[in-house]
Amino acid sequence: MNTLEPINKALRLESERLLLRPVTEEDTDAVLSIRNSDYVQKNFFYRKNITKEEHLNFFHKKCETGIVFYFVVTDKSTDKIIGVVYLQHYEADRKIMESGLFFDETSPKGKGYATEAYRLLADYAFEDLGLERLSAQVIAYNKASLRLHEKLGYLEVERGKHALIPSGEEVEAVTLELLRETFYEKN
Repeated sequence: MNTLEPINKALRLESERLLLRPVTEEDTDAVLSIRNSDYVQKNFFYRKNITKEEHLNFFHKKCETGIVFYFVVTDKSTDKIIGVVYLQHYEADRKIMESGLFFDETSPKGKGYATEAYRLLADYAFEDLGLERLSAQVIAYNKASLRLHEKLGYLEVERGKHALIPSGEEVEAVTLELLRETFYEKN
């Protein structure tokens, strides 16, 4: 299995408005409240509600072991968790990980918070983890997510069908990739 060193629990990624820090057990209720919302699920391939037990199992087996890098995004002005950004599916031979994000429906819209958080995540991935590229999978109708990825320099590399879980309904999926040098040219 491809893994990296587990994330340093003291790590803080900051911009003027946002703080990204590794998820903790104490964040479970806040994370699940956002992740299980209809607002988030309509843009995810996996649309089942995550139970507290499933989340804690994921946290202990994936986040604490270096398989997944999961960050809560906090609005520094309110100290409220407004979203999550993450890296998963590390491929050591290609120096690539899949990036993803989800934000609370009540988080500020049109103010660049998601872009800002994703930019911090990409910089961390390239500078601290030594990755050469990031990938992302987005449902084609999620135009806001496609725009966010394109703004940071992600390019579409593939389109195909992807089944939603648990319904099995197929939707069009867009696979995007961001090269390290492209990110630093654009950002």
